[in-house]
Amino acid sequence: MRARHVTRIQVGSIVGMAHGDRPPTDEDTKAMAAIVRAAGDLLEEADMTTELPNGKGAGKWQRVIVDEFGDRPRWSAIIRCPQCGVFLPITNHTIAPDGTVTPSVAHDPRLPPCSWHPNVKLVGWSPCPPDPEPRPFHDPCGRCGATGRQLGGWGIGWGFALVCPACVKQLGGH
Repeated sequence: MRARHVTRIQVGSIVGMAHGDRPPTDEDTKAMAAIVRAAGDLLEEADMTTELPNGKGAGKWQRVIVDEFGDRPRWSAIIRCPQCGVFLPITNHTIAPDGTVTPSVAHDPRLPPCSWHPNVKLVGWSPCPPDPEPRPFHDPCGRCGATGRQLGGWGIGWGFALVCPACVKQLGGH
């Protein structure tokens, strides 16, 4: 933390604006010095960037593909909160070439509250490879014609035809 000094002249000019032209008292000087220290501490916290290394575990980041089975798969990162251990996907953020993430990283409001909400820099971030192409659609549902790119939740019915998750549920499946 850097030292902050408030001179009697600075306090005098501030107090003078509020109370006419009277000279500052010792109490005025002490109060103003406390205010300047507190404001400086807040500014220092606001300007602080948390650097996170690449790897597995709390307080680290990994490169991932976002929307892997969707229409626009792309590279991004996921961070594991160093305080609560929750995974925080960096999906609605920008990652600069030096690894600086904007805007700051916060927890999803649907998760349990956590005070960790920093400006983050991903140490070791390198340019991403080109975004992957969307995966091809598999065979449509034999019942309703729905299509998809992954088979999670799909079933087999009417011989060997695929059945989408909605039809599986309607037919009494899980």
